[in-house]
Amino acid sequence: FIMLATYTLFYIMTVYSMTFSTGAAPNGLGLPRNEVLWMLMMAVIGFGVMVPVAGLLADAFGRRKSMIIITTMIILFALFAFKPLLGSGNPLLVFAFLLLGLSLMGLTFGPMGALLPELFPTEVRYTGASFSYN
Repeated sequence: FIMLATYTLFYIMTVYSMTFSTGAAPNGLGLPRNEVLWMLMMAVIGFGVMVPVAGLLADAFGRRKSMIIITTMIILFALFAFKPLLGSGNPLLVFAFLLLGLSLMGLTFGPMGALLPELFPTEVRYTGASFSYN
C-alpha cells in the first residue's frame, strides 16, 4: 500500500499537476508552462532534501513507524490539499502544493530501501521487495 500511495502521489505531482496547471486541461488554471516547470524543478529540490532527512528519522524512530506516519500524511495531503492549493489558481499556492507533495514523496524514499526487504522472510526477500517496489 505504501508504494501505491507513493507512486500515485508521484504521477499526481508531476503529470496531473502539470496538465491541470497549464492550459492543457479543458478546465485548467492556464498558468504559463515555463512557470509551472520552474515550480516543479524547485519542488523536486524539496524531494531531494527530504530523502536523507527521512532516513535519519527512520533510524531514530523506526522504519515501520516512520512509514506509517508518512503514509498517513500523504493520505491527509490527498484529502485536504487539492482544492485549496492546486485548485486556487494562485501560483504561490500551486507551488506550495508541489513542494509539499514532492517533499512527502521524498519522505517515503528514505526508509523504503531498508523497510521493504525487512517485510519478507529471507527465502523470498529479494522477490518480495522487488515485486512490492515495482
